Order: sequence, then C-alpha cells, then structure tokens
Amino acid sequence: LRHVGIFPRFEVMRDWHETQSIPVESFVIADGLHMNDWGYACFAQLLGDDIIRSVGQIKLGVNVPADVRTYRPM
Repeated sequence: LRHVGIFPRFEVMRDWHETQSIPVESFVIADGLHMNDWGYACFAQLLGDDIIRSVGQIKLGVNVPADVRTYRPM
C-alpha cells in the first residue's frame, strides 16, 4: 500500500543455499540465525547494488519495481 521497497534477506539466503549450493555454515554463524562476515558482506553488496540501480531509475523517471531480486554473491 505504501510502495515501500523490501529487500528479501531470507530469499537471498535461500538462493545461496538451494540454487547456488552454498552450505548454510558458509554464511551463518554457529547460532544458525545470524549471518557471518561473508554473509553480511555479500548482503551489503547486493543491497547497495539495488539502491544504486533504484536511484538511477528514479533519475531517469522509470518506475522502480517493489521487489528487486538480483542475487550476486561476492
């Protein structure tokens, strides 16, 4: 309703594991809940890429989709 963009962290993590066959232990710490440094670094890169892309689209007058789902691990 508010046209707020959401970055789907869980879907990113699921894609790393299910599609790219990256073991969960590679991006989550021992508590099984929080990401490790690699996970946060990849997540930050993806989020930054989407912010830059969205700002560029706004400058061009293009409607920005509500969910941008390009996953690019480092």
